[in-house]
Amino acid sequence: MRHISRSAGAVPILVAALVLGACSDAEPGIASPRDSSSSANSSPAPSAPATSSSSAPNAIDSVDPCSLLTDEELSEFADYKQPESRFSAGARNCRWRPIRENAQQRLPLVNLDARDNIGVEGMNDIGSGVRKGQLGGSGRAVAQTSNEEGCVIGMAVGEGARVDVVVSAVGPDKACDIASRIAEIIDPKLPMG
Repeated sequence: MRHISRSAGAVPILVAALVLGACSDAEPGIASPRDSSSSANSSPAPSAPATSSSSAPNAIDSVDPCSLLTDEELSEFADYKQPESRFSAGARNCRWRPIRENAQQRLPLVNLDARDNIGVEGMNDIGSGVRKGQLGGSGRAVAQTSNEEGCVIGMAVGEGARVDVVVSAVGPDKACDIASRIAEIIDPKLPMG
């Protein structure tokens, strides 16, 4: 089981409440509190502040977001069209749109954003607060936030860069579960920094 460990400066009672309320033996991944709010079919807004923390080249420069997930890995969540590569909101982005049988079918939209100049410390709150921790296997620093539209998990690639896993169109609980699983899949493919 993977747990997200909190930094020493966090309030112990809050940490205990989050960990006890979010972790179980049955579900690996990043701990997150449950939210019963309604959801929408669009992506949450990307989480990047207007300023950058560094302009020096780093390990993330060689990361192609579209190379981080295979069709087989994505098939766990839905069948997807070919990935679309673009530059959006200050990040190199790859988007996977699910193949839907009809407009009412709710399937996860997946985006990976490589942010070259802002680390997890610069992650913006999109509604539920920003929870910071580490992936259990690698110890990689992560930050998570969500809203009614979906979930974002930022994964550190060194001090001043990150890859955001953005999942939407399925509600925040399911989106965060899927984003957590995708973070586990791509973690060994990312440089540590």
